[in-house]
Amino acid sequence: MQVAFELGSPVAFLIECVTDLQESAIKFVSYEQSKRFLAKYWDCVSDVSELSSSSRFFAGGVGGITSQFAIYGLETLKTRVQSEIGPAQGMKAVKAMAKTMWQSGGIRAYYRGLTLGLVGVFPYSAIDMGTYETLRRYYCKSMKVDEPGVMATLSFGALSGSIGAASVYRMSPLSSLRNGVDG
Repeated sequence: MQVAFELGSPVAFLIECVTDLQESAIKFVSYEQSKRFLAKYWDCVSDVSELSSSSRFFAGGVGGITSQFAIYGLETLKTRVQSEIGPAQGMKAVKAMAKTMWQSGGIRAYYRGLTLGLVGVFPYSAIDMGTYETLRRYYCKSMKVDEPGVMATLSFGALSGSIGAASVYRMSPLSSLRNGVDG
């Protein structure tokens, strides 16, 4: 996000903010809903806190896939604007690129490479959300608190995101392949 703003493109910064907010909100909501579903129908437990580690892992992956699918079209548009037009061209350039993409392939133009994107995001999100939840649970249990404080939550998020990214770093050929398909 910061890079887009520093390059002088308020439009790119705005698009980045919109996609990040949507992606995070959708990921957490679908993660929580997936946990409830898996608790009831897979683990057969009445309390989500009793959910198995594998179910938390799977719910994290579902959250990532759901959010990625929801914002993928806007992400593709943003990438095309930044790479083909330049970051400081304004909203007219974004509208022109959206129109060009639509004319060149309709909705498919916005979702090229989606399958590989989903394949790549599932393990990252599963590890990220699963690790976050595990750190949070163990912290609360060891500190005998119901909810962790802000700094602990921030630390868990940073650590789980780093672990998720480092764990799937080897899958970067999928990212390269997907970006080739996007173009």
